[in-house]
Amino acid sequence: MTDAEALAAFLAERHVPCPSCRYDLHGLRGTRCPECDLGLELRVNLEDPRLGWWLTAVVGLAVGVGFQALLLGYFVCLHFFSRFGPSVTDAAPLMVGLAVEGPALVAGLRARWWFRRRAWWARVGLAGLCWVATLASAILFFVLVR
Repeated sequence: MTDAEALAAFLAERHVPCPSCRYDLHGLRGTRCPECDLGLELRVNLEDPRLGWWLTAVVGLAVGVGFQALLLGYFVCLHFFSRFGPSVTDAAPLMVGLAVEGPALVAGLRARWWFRRRAWWARVGLAGLCWVATLASAILFFVLVR
C-alpha cells in the first residue's frame, strides 16, 4: 500500500480537518488539500511529547542570557561613548552569568529528547533550576552594581 492509498483509506472513514485551513478532508482521494492546496501525509506522532517543562527550562535560560547580553551591550556602549561610564569590573557579573547560562542554554536546546525521558520530578527540578539561575544572576547583578 502506498502512502497516498494509506492516507485515502484513513480519510475514507474519518472526518479530519486540514492542519492548515481546517477544511474537512473526509473522503479525500489525493494527497493535497482541495482548499489550501498543501500536501498531506499520514504520520504517527506522540500523544503527549512531554516538552512543557523542557520549554520552561529553555525559556528561563533564554531570559537570563538575553537580559545579560542586553545589559552587557549597554555597558559596552556606556564605557566607550560616555566620559563617566561604568568600569569593566561592573560588567563582571554579566560576563560570568553569560559564561554560565550561555553554554547551559545551548546544552538545553540540544538535550530536548534527553530531557523528555527524565522522570517528572527531574524535569520540574531542572526547569526550576534554570529559572533560579536566571534570577540569581539578576539579583547578583543588582547587588554588585550600584
